[in-house]
Amino acid sequence: MLKSESGQPEKLAAAYGFLKANQIFTLEELERQTDELSAAVNNLVAQSKASTARIRQLDDMITFTDHIHRIPPSIDEMNAIHWKGRREKFLAAHQQEIDLYYTSQRIGKKRTLLLVFQPVFALFAFS
Repeated sequence: MLKSESGQPEKLAAAYGFLKANQIFTLEELERQTDELSAAVNNLVAQSKASTARIRQLDDMITFTDHIHRIPPSIDEMNAIHWKGRREKFLAAHQQEIDLYYTSQRIGKKRTLLLVFQPVFALFAFS
């Protein structure tokens, strides 16, 4: 007969019920079941990491696209200034915004190409 060392027979009964319901009668069967569950959990963790990375990629693309669509009036205004002194003053006043625009545009183009061609690269991946 099994004894409950912790003084909680409900927990012992629940554990016994779980083992009986899953037809686990030996330590080897319990280890096999644990290994199977561990492999399934590891697979889910890997899928979750891949999904999280993809979500971050798409979130970055949305942010870059927002910068590219929000800032062009400043870029157009800067391009309309032909005098060197006025252009430098405008650049000094809007430098951070303009740098953000060009950085977003540059990185956005690279990542867009990767997003577009990633499925194509997967077709030609050699294992």
